[in-house]
Amino acid sequence: MKQLLSLSLLGMLALCGCKAGGPTATQAPPVKILAYINVSSGCQQETVDLLKSLPAKDPRVQVEFVDFGDGGAGAQRWQDSGHKCMTIEINGSPNVKFKQGETTKVMSFRMPAGYIWTHPDLEAAVQAALEGNLQPATEDEVVAAMGGEMPETPKPKQPIAAPKK
Repeated sequence: MKQLLSLSLLGMLALCGCKAGGPTATQAPPVKILAYINVSSGCQQETVDLLKSLPAKDPRVQVEFVDFGDGGAGAQRWQDSGHKCMTIEINGSPNVKFKQGETTKVMSFRMPAGYIWTHPDLEAAVQAALEGNLQPATEDEVVAAMGGEMPETPKPKQPIAAPKK
């Protein structure tokens, strides 16, 4: 009798457009990461390795690298993007905000890790995106969160190769 009731309930739910169970990993929206990094130099290898590990942890995470140190298409795409330094965009924005405990974290994934963000910050932002809790932040929100000013873009130790024409 219980089985019959359960099957009847599942049938009614299906007729109403409801699916049994919660959302699955394939139903949830993907988290798209676009990483403008000088991969060729090797100077950001730890960040590259972290980004490469994210899809293995959750298949909803998609990572694309733009190697602006390649002197070709990657460098051109980076210049065309308007970015001036290494930048990681999560779902289209390097500036993000999300709830973490009782506070709202606001950060910008510009410049290498250690300047204004850390690898745990990046992992927390990706997790927030997976949970649907990540929002784009404005430049003003980022500046306010950093105490009123953005740090200067660091000068590269070696010149970044200009795109080949």
